[in-house]
Amino acid sequence: MVKRAEKEVDYSDHHRIVFLGKTGHGKSSSINSLIGTKILDSKLSSKSVTYNCQALTTHVANEKYLIVDTPGLFDTERKQNEIFDELKNVMEFTYPGINAFVIVINVSSRFTKEEQETIDLISKFFGKSIKDYGLVMFTRLDDLERDGISLESFIRDNETLYEFVKNFDQRYVGFDNTLDMNSENLSDQRKKLFDMVKKLKRNNNGCCYTTELFKSSQKAFKLELERIERMNLTIEELNNHIDSLKKEHNQSLERFQKQSEAMMNQMKIATSQEIERMKKQMEEEKINSSRTLDEYKKALKKKDRKIEKLAKDQKQDKSRSNREVEVLQTGNGNKNEKDLLEKSADFIKSGVDLVAEVARPVFGAIDAIEKLPTLGGSRSKGWF
Repeated sequence: MVKRAEKEVDYSDHHRIVFLGKTGHGKSSSINSLIGTKILDSKLSSKSVTYNCQALTTHVANEKYLIVDTPGLFDTERKQNEIFDELKNVMEFTYPGINAFVIVINVSSRFTKEEQETIDLISKFFGKSIKDYGLVMFTRLDDLERDGISLESFIRDNETLYEFVKNFDQRYVGFDNTLDMNSENLSDQRKKLFDMVKKLKRNNNGCCYTTELFKSSQKAFKLELERIERMNLTIEELNNHIDSLKKEHNQSLERFQKQSEAMMNQMKIATSQEIERMKKQMEEEKINSSRTLDEYKKALKKKDRKIEKLAKDQKQDKSRSNREVEVLQTGNGNKNEKDLLEKSADFIKSGVDLVAEVARPVFGAIDAIEKLPTLGGSRSKGWF
Protein backbone atom coordinates (compact mmCIF):
# COMPACT_ATOMS: atom_id res chain seq x y z
CA MET A 1 0.00 0.00 0.00
CA VAL A 2 1.35 3.42 -1.01
CA LYS A 3 0.80 6.54 1.09
CA ARG A 4 1.95 10.12 1.03
CA ALA A 5 4.58 10.82 3.67
CA GLU A 6 4.62 13.86 5.92
CA LYS A 7 7.40 16.17 7.05
CA GLU A 8 9.07 15.91 10.45
CA VAL A 9 7.76 12.41 11.13
CA ASP A 10 10.03 9.70 12.53
CA TYR A 11 10.54 7.14 9.78
CA SER A 12 13.39 5.33 11.50
CA ASP A 13 11.67 1.99 10.83
CA HIS A 14 11.73 2.61 7.06
CA HIS A 15 14.47 2.28 4.47
CA ARG A 16 14.71 5.94 3.41
CA ILE A 17 15.62 6.54 -0.26
CA VAL A 18 16.03 9.89 -2.09
CA PHE A 19 16.01 10.10 -5.90
CA LEU A 20 18.18 12.83 -7.46
CA GLY A 21 19.00 13.79 -11.04
CA LYS A 22 18.61 16.08 -13.99
CA THR A 23 15.21 17.15 -15.31
CA GLY A 24 13.71 14.63 -17.74
CA HIS A 25 15.93 11.68 -16.81
CA GLY A 26 13.10 9.58 -15.37
CA LYS A 27 13.12 9.96 -11.57
CA SER A 28 9.33 10.03 -11.22
CA SER A 29 8.82 7.24 -13.78
CA SER A 30 11.33 5.03 -11.96
CA ILE A 31 9.63 5.60 -8.60
CA ASN A 32 6.27 4.65 -10.18
CA SER A 33 7.87 1.45 -11.52
CA LEU A 34 9.49 0.78 -8.16
CA ILE A 35 6.25 1.03 -6.12
CA GLY A 36 4.14 -0.65 -8.83
CA THR A 37 1.67 2.17 -9.47
CA LYS A 38 1.62 5.46 -11.38
CA ILE A 39 1.08 7.81 -8.47
CA LEU A 40 3.60 10.48 -9.54
CA ASP A 41 3.23 12.65 -12.64
CA SER A 42 5.89 11.86 -15.20
CA LYS A 43 6.65 12.58 -18.84
CA LEU A 44 9.63 12.95 -21.15
CA SER A 45 10.37 16.67 -21.15
CA SER A 46 13.08 19.29 -20.61
CA LYS A 47 10.73 20.87 -18.06
CA SER A 48 10.52 19.43 -14.58
CA VAL A 49 7.21 17.77 -13.76
CA THR A 50 8.15 17.65 -10.08
CA TYR A 51 8.34 21.16 -8.58
CA ASN A 52 8.41 20.16 -4.93
CA CYS A 53 9.81 17.27 -2.96
CA GLN A 54 7.25 14.44 -2.74
CA ALA A 55 7.57 11.52 -0.33
CA LEU A 56 5.78 8.17 -0.45
CA THR A 57 5.74 5.15 1.85
CA THR A 58 5.26 1.58 0.69
CA HIS A 59 5.68 -2.03 1.84
CA VAL A 60 7.66 -4.56 -0.20
CA ALA A 61 8.17 -8.13 1.11
CA ASN A 62 7.37 -7.04 4.67
CA GLU A 63 9.91 -4.23 4.41
CA LYS A 64 8.94 -0.55 4.85
CA TYR A 65 10.30 2.00 2.43
CA LEU A 66 10.18 5.80 2.31
CA ILE A 67 10.88 7.11 -1.20
CA VAL A 68 11.40 10.82 -1.94
CA ASP A 69 11.09 12.37 -5.42
CA THR A 70 12.90 15.70 -5.97
CA PRO A 71 12.80 18.55 -8.53
CA GLY A 72 15.07 18.01 -11.50
CA LEU A 73 18.30 19.97 -11.79
CA PHE A 74 18.93 22.28 -14.77
CA ASP A 75 15.22 22.91 -15.18
CA THR A 76 14.81 25.37 -18.09
CA GLU A 77 12.05 27.27 -16.26
CA ARG A 78 13.56 27.62 -12.78
CA LYS A 79 16.66 29.15 -11.27
CA GLN A 80 19.17 26.78 -9.72
CA ASN A 81 19.04 28.44 -6.30
CA GLU A 82 15.24 27.89 -6.20
CA ILE A 83 15.71 24.21 -6.93
CA PHE A 84 18.35 23.75 -4.24
CA ASP A 85 16.21 25.60 -1.71
CA GLU A 86 13.51 23.01 -2.37
CA LEU A 87 16.03 20.15 -2.13
CA LYS A 88 16.69 21.09 1.50
CA ASN A 89 13.24 19.74 2.32
CA VAL A 90 14.40 16.15 1.78
CA MET A 91 15.90 16.22 5.27
CA GLU A 92 12.48 17.05 6.77
CA PHE A 93 10.92 14.01 5.03
CA THR A 94 13.67 11.53 5.93
CA TYR A 95 14.18 11.87 9.70
CA PRO A 96 16.43 10.64 11.22
CA GLY A 97 18.45 10.54 7.96
CA ILE A 98 18.87 9.14 4.45
CA ASN A 99 19.90 5.51 3.89
CA ALA A 100 20.43 5.74 0.13
CA PHE A 101 20.74 8.40 -2.56
CA VAL A 102 19.75 7.15 -6.03
CA ILE A 103 21.45 9.21 -8.77
CA VAL A 104 19.32 8.82 -11.92
CA ILE A 105 21.00 9.02 -15.34
CA ASN A 106 19.34 8.54 -18.72
CA VAL A 107 21.51 6.34 -20.96
CA SER A 108 20.24 8.22 -24.02
CA SER A 109 22.05 11.36 -22.81
CA ARG A 110 25.41 9.60 -23.24
CA PHE A 111 26.67 11.34 -20.07
CA THR A 112 27.37 14.76 -21.52
CA LYS A 113 29.11 17.71 -19.84
CA GLU A 114 25.77 18.83 -18.41
CA GLU A 115 25.24 15.42 -16.79
CA GLN A 116 28.71 15.70 -15.24
CA GLU A 117 27.86 19.19 -13.94
CA THR A 118 24.64 17.77 -12.45
CA ILE A 119 26.58 15.15 -10.53
CA ASP A 120 29.13 17.72 -9.37
CA LEU A 121 26.35 19.98 -8.06
CA ILE A 122 24.68 17.09 -6.21
CA SER A 123 28.01 16.11 -4.67
CA LYS A 124 28.71 19.67 -3.57
CA PHE A 125 25.18 20.15 -2.24
CA PHE A 126 25.17 17.01 -0.07
CA GLY A 127 28.93 16.87 0.43
CA LYS A 128 31.48 14.12 -0.16
CA SER A 129 29.59 11.79 2.19
CA ILE A 130 26.99 11.18 -0.52
CA LYS A 131 29.40 8.68 -2.10
CA ASP A 132 29.13 6.50 1.01
CA TYR A 133 25.33 6.43 0.73
CA GLY A 134 24.78 6.60 -3.00
CA LEU A 135 24.13 4.32 -5.96
CA VAL A 136 23.49 4.99 -9.66
CA MET A 137 20.31 4.12 -11.58
CA PHE A 138 20.46 4.07 -15.39
CA THR A 139 17.07 4.61 -17.04
CA ARG A 140 15.97 3.90 -20.63
CA LEU A 141 17.64 0.50 -20.44
CA ASP A 142 15.40 -0.51 -23.36
CA ASP A 143 17.38 1.85 -25.63
CA LEU A 144 20.59 -0.06 -24.94
CA GLU A 145 18.90 -3.43 -25.41
CA ARG A 146 17.47 -2.25 -28.74
CA ASP A 147 21.00 -1.32 -29.87
CA GLY A 148 22.41 -4.62 -28.57
CA ILE A 149 24.61 -2.87 -25.97
CA SER A 150 24.97 -4.16 -22.43
CA LEU A 151 24.84 -1.72 -19.52
CA GLU A 152 28.29 -2.91 -18.41
CA SER A 153 29.92 -2.09 -21.77
CA PHE A 154 28.06 1.23 -21.92
CA ILE A 155 29.65 2.25 -18.61
CA ARG A 156 33.06 0.81 -19.44
CA ASP A 157 33.28 2.56 -22.84
CA ASN A 158 32.89 5.99 -21.28
CA GLU A 159 35.92 6.76 -19.11
CA THR A 160 34.29 9.69 -17.29
CA LEU A 161 31.14 7.69 -16.57
CA TYR A 162 33.20 4.67 -15.47
CA GLU A 163 35.16 6.81 -12.97
CA PHE A 164 31.91 8.30 -11.68
CA VAL A 165 30.35 4.88 -11.03
CA LYS A 166 33.61 3.74 -9.49
CA ASN A 167 33.24 6.47 -6.84
CA PHE A 168 30.11 4.62 -5.65
CA ASP A 169 31.97 1.29 -5.44
CA GLN A 170 30.35 0.14 -8.70
CA ARG A 171 26.85 0.26 -7.17
CA TYR A 172 24.49 0.66 -10.14
CA VAL A 173 21.27 -0.78 -11.57
CA GLY A 174 19.45 -0.48 -14.88
CA PHE A 175 15.74 0.31 -15.21
CA ASP A 176 13.32 -0.10 -18.10
CA ASN A 177 10.24 1.94 -17.23
CA THR A 178 8.42 0.81 -20.36
CA LEU A 179 7.82 -2.64 -18.85
CA ASP A 180 4.40 -3.66 -17.60
CA MET A 181 3.95 -3.09 -13.86
CA ASN A 182 3.29 -6.81 -13.32
CA SER A 183 6.05 -8.12 -15.58
CA GLU A 184 8.65 -10.47 -14.16
CA ASN A 185 11.54 -8.39 -15.55
CA LEU A 186 10.33 -5.28 -13.71
CA SER A 187 9.96 -7.34 -10.51
CA ASP A 188 13.61 -8.41 -10.90
CA GLN A 189 14.66 -4.76 -11.34
CA ARG A 190 12.76 -3.75 -8.18
CA LYS A 191 14.30 -6.57 -6.15
CA LYS A 192 17.81 -5.71 -7.34
CA LEU A 193 17.45 -2.06 -6.29
CA PHE A 194 15.87 -2.81 -2.89
CA ASP A 195 18.52 -5.45 -2.15
CA MET A 196 21.25 -2.92 -3.02
CA VAL A 197 19.71 -0.35 -0.65
CA LYS A 198 19.60 -2.88 2.20
CA LYS A 199 23.17 -3.99 1.52
CA LEU A 200 24.32 -0.37 1.50
CA LYS A 201 22.62 0.14 4.86
CA ARG A 202 24.39 -2.89 6.29
CA ASN A 203 27.75 -1.70 4.93
CA ASN A 204 27.23 1.57 6.80
CA ASN A 205 26.40 -0.34 9.97
CA GLY A 206 22.89 1.05 10.01
CA CYS A 207 24.16 4.63 9.92
CA CYS A 208 22.61 7.17 7.61
CA TYR A 209 23.22 10.56 6.05
CA THR A 210 22.10 12.86 8.85
CA THR A 211 21.03 16.46 9.19
CA GLU A 212 24.39 17.23 10.80
CA LEU A 213 26.25 15.99 7.71
CA PHE A 214 23.91 18.00 5.54
CA LYS A 215 24.45 21.20 7.53
CA SER A 216 28.22 20.84 7.35
CA SER A 217 28.03 20.55 3.55
CA GLN A 218 25.77 23.58 3.14
CA LYS A 219 28.37 26.14 4.11
CA ALA A 220 30.73 25.01 1.37
CA PHE A 221 27.86 24.65 -1.09
CA LYS A 222 26.61 28.16 -0.37
CA LEU A 223 30.00 29.55 -1.37
CA GLU A 224 29.97 27.42 -4.51
CA LEU A 225 26.43 28.52 -5.38
CA GLU A 226 27.44 32.18 -4.96
CA ARG A 227 30.38 31.57 -7.28
CA ILE A 228 28.07 29.99 -9.84
CA GLU A 229 25.61 32.86 -9.55
CA ARG A 230 28.43 35.38 -10.02
CA MET A 231 29.61 33.44 -13.02
CA ASN A 232 26.09 33.31 -14.44
CA LEU A 233 25.74 37.02 -13.77
CA THR A 234 29.03 37.66 -15.57
CA ILE A 235 27.85 35.54 -18.48
CA GLU A 236 24.53 37.39 -18.51
CA GLU A 237 26.34 40.73 -18.46
CA LEU A 238 28.60 39.53 -21.26
CA ASN A 239 25.59 38.39 -23.30
CA ASN A 240 23.89 41.74 -22.66
CA HIS A 241 27.06 43.52 -23.77
CA ILE A 242 27.22 41.37 -26.89
CA ASP A 243 23.56 42.13 -27.62
CA SER A 244 24.26 45.84 -27.11
CA LEU A 245 27.23 45.68 -29.50
CA LYS A 246 25.11 43.85 -32.06
CA LYS A 247 22.41 46.49 -31.74
CA GLU A 248 24.93 49.32 -32.15
CA HIS A 249 26.49 47.53 -35.11
CA ASN A 250 23.12 47.08 -36.79
CA GLN A 251 22.24 50.73 -36.16
CA SER A 252 25.61 51.88 -37.55
CA LEU A 253 25.15 49.63 -40.56
CA GLU A 254 21.67 51.02 -41.13
CA ARG A 255 22.97 54.61 -40.89
CA PHE A 256 25.81 53.80 -43.28
CA GLN A 257 23.39 52.25 -45.77
CA LYS A 258 21.14 55.32 -45.60
CA GLN A 259 24.12 57.66 -46.04
CA SER A 260 25.40 55.57 -48.95
CA GLU A 261 22.00 55.65 -50.61
CA ALA A 262 21.79 59.44 -50.13
CA MET A 263 25.29 59.91 -51.59
CA MET A 264 24.45 57.66 -54.54
CA ASN A 265 21.29 59.65 -55.23
CA GLN A 266 23.23 62.92 -55.04
CA MET A 267 25.86 61.54 -57.40
CA LYS A 268 23.18 60.38 -59.82
CA ILE A 269 21.55 63.83 -59.77
CA ALA A 270 24.92 65.60 -60.16
CA THR A 271 25.94 63.25 -62.97
CA SER A 272 22.62 63.75 -64.75
CA GLN A 273 22.94 67.53 -64.44
CA GLU A 274 26.52 67.45 -65.73
CA ILE A 275 25.47 65.31 -68.70
CA GLU A 276 22.68 67.76 -69.52
CA ARG A 277 25.12 70.69 -69.19
CA MET A 278 27.62 68.99 -71.50
CA LYS A 279 24.90 68.20 -74.03
CA LYS A 280 23.78 71.83 -73.98
CA GLN A 281 27.36 73.03 -74.34
CA MET A 282 27.95 70.70 -77.26
CA GLU A 283 24.76 71.90 -78.93
CA GLU A 284 25.85 75.52 -78.48
CA GLU A 285 29.30 74.75 -79.84
CA LYS A 286 27.70 72.97 -82.77
CA ILE A 287 25.49 76.03 -83.45
CA ASN A 288 28.49 78.37 -83.15
CA SER A 289 30.54 76.18 -85.46
CA SER A 290 27.66 76.17 -87.98
CA ARG A 291 27.48 79.96 -87.83
CA THR A 292 31.24 80.24 -88.39
CA LEU A 293 31.00 77.97 -91.42
CA ASP A 294 28.16 80.04 -92.85
CA GLU A 295 30.24 83.17 -92.48
CA TYR A 296 33.17 81.46 -94.23
CA LYS A 297 30.87 80.35 -97.00
CA LYS A 298 29.53 83.91 -97.49
CA ALA A 299 33.04 85.34 -97.51
CA LEU A 300 34.13 82.79 -100.10
CA LYS A 301 31.15 83.50 -102.29
CA LYS A 302 31.93 87.25 -102.11
CA LYS A 303 35.55 86.59 -103.03
CA ASP A 304 34.37 84.30 -105.82
CA ARG A 305 32.28 87.09 -107.28
CA LYS A 306 35.24 89.49 -107.11
CA ILE A 307 37.49 86.94 -108.78
CA GLU A 308 34.96 86.27 -111.49
CA LYS A 309 34.62 90.03 -112.16
CA LEU A 310 38.37 90.50 -112.23
CA ALA A 311 38.77 87.50 -114.50
CA LYS A 312 36.09 88.88 -116.83
CA ASP A 313 37.72 92.32 -116.86
CA GLN A 314 41.08 90.75 -117.45
CA LYS A 315 39.68 88.77 -120.36
CA GLN A 316 38.23 91.91 -121.91
CA ASP A 317 41.50 93.78 -121.33
CA LYS A 318 43.43 90.95 -122.87
CA SER A 319 41.23 90.94 -125.93
CA ARG A 320 41.62 94.67 -126.31
CA SER A 321 45.37 94.34 -125.80
CA ASN A 322 45.57 91.73 -128.50
CA ARG A 323 43.92 94.02 -130.97
CA GLU A 324 46.17 96.87 -130.01
CA VAL A 325 49.28 94.68 -130.31
CA GLU A 326 48.07 93.68 -133.68
CA VAL A 327 47.84 97.36 -134.65
CA LEU A 328 51.35 97.98 -133.45
CA GLN A 329 52.73 94.93 -135.27
CA THR A 330 51.13 95.88 -138.58
CA GLY A 331 52.25 99.46 -138.22
CA ASN A 332 48.84 100.71 -138.73
CA GLY A 333 48.09 103.64 -136.41
CA ASN A 334 49.46 107.02 -135.54
CA LYS A 335 51.68 108.22 -132.73
CA ASN A 336 48.76 108.86 -130.43
CA GLU A 337 47.56 105.25 -130.72
CA LYS A 338 51.02 103.95 -129.80
CA ASP A 339 51.09 106.08 -126.66
CA LEU A 340 47.67 104.84 -125.79
CA LEU A 341 48.77 101.18 -126.15
CA GLU A 342 51.72 101.65 -123.84
CA LYS A 343 49.46 103.15 -121.20
CA SER A 344 47.09 100.22 -121.63
CA ALA A 345 49.93 97.76 -121.02
CA ASP A 346 50.80 99.47 -117.77
CA PHE A 347 47.16 99.35 -116.73
CA ILE A 348 46.91 95.62 -117.46
CA LYS A 349 50.00 94.91 -115.39
CA SER A 350 48.57 96.77 -112.44
CA GLY A 351 45.30 94.80 -112.90
CA VAL A 352 47.16 91.50 -112.71
CA ASP A 353 48.87 92.62 -109.51
CA LEU A 354 45.51 93.55 -108.05
CA VAL A 355 44.05 90.13 -108.87
CA ALA A 356 46.99 88.40 -107.15
CA GLU A 357 46.53 90.58 -104.09
CA VAL A 358 42.79 89.77 -103.92
CA ALA A 359 43.32 86.04 -104.44
CA ARG A 360 45.90 85.71 -101.63
CA PRO A 361 43.39 85.98 -98.67
CA VAL A 362 40.97 83.73 -100.51
CA PHE A 363 43.49 80.91 -100.63
CA GLY A 364 44.29 81.58 -96.97
CA ALA A 365 40.61 81.16 -96.09
CA ILE A 366 40.50 77.88 -97.99
CA ASP A 367 43.45 76.56 -95.94
CA ALA A 368 41.73 77.65 -92.73
CA ILE A 369 38.56 75.80 -93.68
CA GLU A 370 40.55 72.64 -94.40
CA LYS A 371 41.92 72.79 -90.85
CA LEU A 372 38.51 73.21 -89.15
CA PRO A 373 37.36 70.31 -86.80
CA THR A 374 34.92 67.87 -88.32
CA LEU A 375 31.24 67.89 -87.19
CA GLY A 376 29.47 64.59 -86.58
CA GLY A 377 32.56 62.63 -87.68
CA SER A 378 32.80 64.04 -91.29
CA ARG A 379 33.40 67.36 -93.09
CA SER A 380 30.64 68.78 -95.22
CA LYS A 381 31.55 68.73 -98.91
CA GLY A 382 30.42 70.62 -101.90
CA TRP A 383 30.86 74.12 -100.46
CA PHE A 384 32.45 75.55 -103.62
